[in-house]
Amino acid sequence: MPGREGSFQVEVVAAARAAGRVPYRVDGSLEAVAGELAAGRPVLVLQNLGVSWYPRWHFAVIYALDPVRGVVSLRSGTDREKHSDAAVFLRTWARGGFWGIVVLRPDELPAQPHRERWFSAIADFESAAGASAASTAWRTATRRWPDAPMPWFGLGNVAVATGEPADAEDYYRRALALDPNYVMARNNLAWLLADSGRVDEAVRELDRALGTPNLPAGLEDELRDTLRQVREKAVQ
Repeated sequence: MPGREGSFQVEVVAAARAAGRVPYRVDGSLEAVAGELAAGRPVLVLQNLGVSWYPRWHFAVIYALDPVRGVVSLRSGTDREKHSDAAVFLRTWARGGFWGIVVLRPDELPAQPHRERWFSAIADFESAAGASAASTAWRTATRRWPDAPMPWFGLGNVAVATGEPADAEDYYRRALALDPNYVMARNNLAWLLADSGRVDEAVRELDRALGTPNLPAGLEDELRDTLRQVREKAVQ
């Protein structure tokens, strides 16, 4: 979302990551909010208390819902207990693009996680907070989705960054066992093998990656660049 409100969102998300927490975008519904509240997590939302052509952007924290009375309870600015009619709240939230987040510890999961959205949230957290900080989040994801390759790939990257190449190889191979066409896992595995002097194995992995069906042009270029650099290692 462009504009001033977008910069506020970026600042809020960045502050959460700096505090060692993973911000996660919740679905824009009171049902999704209720699920997070039931798990003991308040939901931060962006409202537009004005109109589309003259917005008044405002952050508030939902801490309770009363579905029987149709009341949303918020901490809003200096008001610690503001009670809003649900229909009125939904209109102001809709004008804010139904933007809302929960802020989780790395060992937590959202109440009703969208798998790919959660993986993306961890990856963004890792970019900001570093590999070590993301390790717990990726491990938590492997327990929830053991058959998904991306958390194993994430753990492989963490292991590389923290100087554990044997663990990294194991994690990359787990990801590839689940999805043999996971090209980036094969690319990173090739780098790992080449760095440990196993250049021939690295070249085989890259050749296999380049044989992946329907490989996007940009990704193919990246693989060929990796292959070129790996082959250079063989003659050094």
